[in-house]
Amino acid sequence: MEPFVDLRQRLNSLLRKSRDLPRQRPLPTPFAPLGAVMDATTGIDRLRTILVVSLMDERIYQRLISDGRLGWRARWLKSIQEFADYATQRRMWLDITNTNPHWSPIEYLEGHFHDSALSRAMEEGYLGLDEASLLEDFQSLVAAYDHQNLYDYEAVLEDPRWLEVVAAACRAQTNLLELLTDPIERYVLMTSSI
Repeated sequence: MEPFVDLRQRLNSLLRKSRDLPRQRPLPTPFAPLGAVMDATTGIDRLRTILVVSLMDERIYQRLISDGRLGWRARWLKSIQEFADYATQRRMWLDITNTNPHWSPIEYLEGHFHDSALSRAMEEGYLGLDEASLLEDFQSLVAAYDHQNLYDYEAVLEDPRWLEVVAAACRAQTNLLELLTDPIERYVLMTSSI
């Protein structure tokens, strides 16, 4: 059994029990590099954060918050994972009870690491040329994606051009997985935030 299967089961069980927690302002979180999702239900976010931290090795957490390179790479890899995860997009974007703006095509496109950010990351040593070359197809499709109404989430999900973006993200994810050796980076690239 994978070590994170039990984690997911426990997290899902606690999240189901916490759905009735009162809605409050979202709290800032140091766990953004892990892809922790901040939605309007602070109680759920706090619970998720506590679980992630309590079940994660303290040394890994310290590396994420103290190592600027690893923190940047974790956010970058999480962005690719989210573009590649069509099932989560469909589930979260079409959920009428979802109040978190992160789960929308607008936020995906705005939060994506565009070419200028990737160029700067290469200059600073956060991203290798071999990694950047694996993203060319994906990067060009994201940059060219233009939908008449990004607020019509179902239309975006059914748009053949969006499906090309998702497919390119899946290819980038697969190719990067072959290249990455850091277990934290591999985990972030393959694990859904939700």
